[in-house]
Amino acid sequence: MSILLESPHLFISLNDLSTALDVSLRTIQREVKVLEDTLASLDLAIGKRMNEGIRLEGSEEALEKLKKNLRNYGAMDLEKHERGVLLYHELFKATDGLKSEYLGSVLGISQKTLKQDLDALSEEIRHSRLKILRKPGYGISLEGEEKDQRMVFVNLILQRLEQSPIFSLKEGELISLEKEDPILTMVEAKTMEEIQRILLDEVSSLDFTLTDLALFELILYLDLSVKRKDRLPKKKEISRELSPELLVTQGIYQRMEKVFSCELPQEEVLFFYKVLRSAKRV
Repeated sequence: MSILLESPHLFISLNDLSTALDVSLRTIQREVKVLEDTLASLDLAIGKRMNEGIRLEGSEEALEKLKKNLRNYGAMDLEKHERGVLLYHELFKATDGLKSEYLGSVLGISQKTLKQDLDALSEEIRHSRLKILRKPGYGISLEGEEKDQRMVFVNLILQRLEQSPIFSLKEGELISLEKEDPILTMVEAKTMEEIQRILLDEVSSLDFTLTDLALFELILYLDLSVKRKDRLPKKKEISRELSPELLVTQGIYQRMEKVFSCELPQEEVLFFYKVLRSAKRV
């Protein structure tokens, strides 16, 4: 895919691709078919011309988005744990099974390494009530309840942060120390900044102080609440307990609805309320 992106408007022969990647022509033909399915979800396609080869076709915007994704993932020399987090993120955000060729491409790893990483990730989440399913003809998917999927995602990121801190809290403002860190490429900076501002303002009314790591954890959960707002199972009603944490949670969600121009279900409020209650305090 990277080779095609280098000259998106020029046709490249399958033989040239075979030579450049040091694989057989048959392998190239097979992977082109898989690539077509992946590109379709990105509003891109493979253009073919007799005796000339293939090329990427689509809008400049779609091509730039693909380039950005590859820069964020495939072009990085990732440690195994970082790959595990990014691999989980790909499965977490997908609505259908993903092809192994696609995952290998975005992570910049071989199929053998991908299998090893999937085995390692499966082992890491084995106590979480989640499973990674690998079905021939369908692909690779993450199975389990939405709340468990969110909790594992946040915990994987927090584990990474504990190993190599990339943020600090200074004068009431959460500041990223390494903006190019591959883990931070999974979140939208502008959205996180808006959430951060609302959260720090609202939790200031509580009679306790949260740790830096707990604040970052809450920001991640609120970010997921906006992105995945219709995925939690419906409940009949929210808790009527008017605790300080619930009032703060309601204030946060009322402000987020205005900032992001969306309606956030009560299930999201209740879920975050429980997270806030269990957050680590100084």
